[in-house]
Amino acid sequence: MENQDLVCRALYEFNLTQLSIVAALEDMTALVGKVSYLSPEVVDSLNRHLETVGRNCDRSCEAMYALVTLKAEMPD
Repeated sequence: MENQDLVCRALYEFNLTQLSIVAALEDMTALVGKVSYLSPEVVDSLNRHLETVGRNCDRSCEAMYALVTLKAEMPD
């Protein structure tokens, strides 16, 4: 397998991992909203934390693709 194929495979796997994390975050957000004994403040706080994790996942993905793009554009 060539280096480019390895990079593409790694990005594909990374993307699947990120999608799994986002799906889990969505499930956790829905679950937090259904837990009746949590105060609204706790629910808001948990949802903010989950949103932060989601944004960080998006930034990770963007950074990873930016690195690959930068490397591809750099001359040897």
